[in-house]
Amino acid sequence: MDADRVSYLKCVRIVRRSVPSHLGATATKLTRSFAEAEWEARARLLPARRVTSMITAAISAGAVLISSAAAAWITHYFTGRTERRRQEHADIQEAAKREHEARLSHEQRIREQVIATSTTISKMLQDFRAKIGEATEAADTLAATLLYDECSAIVRRHHDDALPVIEVMPDLELRRRANAVFESYGGWAEGTAEALSNLTTRPDAAGLDGTREQYYERARRVIREASD
Repeated sequence: MDADRVSYLKCVRIVRRSVPSHLGATATKLTRSFAEAEWEARARLLPARRVTSMITAAISAGAVLISSAAAAWITHYFTGRTERRRQEHADIQEAAKREHEARLSHEQRIREQVIATSTTISKMLQDFRAKIGEATEAADTLAATLLYDECSAIVRRHHDDALPVIEVMPDLELRRRANAVFESYGGWAEGTAEALSNLTTRPDAAGLDGTREQYYERARRVIREASD
């Protein structure tokens, strides 16, 4: 039974107890008895209602506070989680972008190194073949020997020009094959000059083109691997 109902029953008993039931009571006495009963009833009834109102208000305020706190926590939690996921996604994209740019830069650097070395080899061959043509048409052995020595010097000069690029190539096998091109042509020219001077058999030139092909084959493979 709630507090208001209990207070009401108490008030009824107070009125019954306070108001005289005999027929001989005067109007003044009855009025005073009713006034006293009313005062006592109010004294008992109102505090119960005030306590109930305070409890109800406290419960309502607590519920609002708890609801607000829960809503704020939920908002903070989901907002923070969404922000973390967004940042993680952005970090992943940024890392992928950097990796892609690094791979493109690596591929471009290798291409430039291969192009520079191949260009030097091409220039070396042009000068080498022109000098070989002159040596073939030389009037005597001494002139031919000097021209072959010049061929060897031409190869060394072009090799020196290509070395700064060759030595920074990331692939060891590509560096070895690039150097082998210059060494094979230079070695053949030196061997031919010595053979003419000593009147011995000239070295075979059949393997010269093979060294160039091995270099180009390795260069194509390195570029293909860098682009994958």
